[in-house]
Amino acid sequence: MRILLFTGKGGVGKTTVAAATAVRAAEAGMRTIVCSTDPAHSLADAFDVPLGDRPTAIDERLFGQQLNARVRFEEAWNDVRRASATTRRSGFTTRRALVISPSTRRSRTPSRRS
Repeated sequence: MRILLFTGKGGVGKTTVAAATAVRAAEAGMRTIVCSTDPAHSLADAFDVPLGDRPTAIDERLFGQQLNARVRFEEAWNDVRRASATTRRSGFTTRRALVISPSTRRSRTPSRRS
């Protein structure tokens, strides 16, 4: 399996390049899924196919998915709460937040209480 991530500032062509790459991979015989978290649904526009939060067939080997960040957050929230509770019970405290955004990815390790 190969995962390609297309990141960058708005308006630079991430969706266009991702869609073109997905088409080429599917044409080369690879089963391919292209996903987007862009709330503007421009991936659906690029393929002229309605896409939702679950994979949708675009072609024989090509699937598209428009991920709904709010739905994914709600699905994962209990896991986040459990991890936080486990961290507190084990004597660790989080002094820095885990920050993940489309343009940056930073993680800070929790420090041990003195």
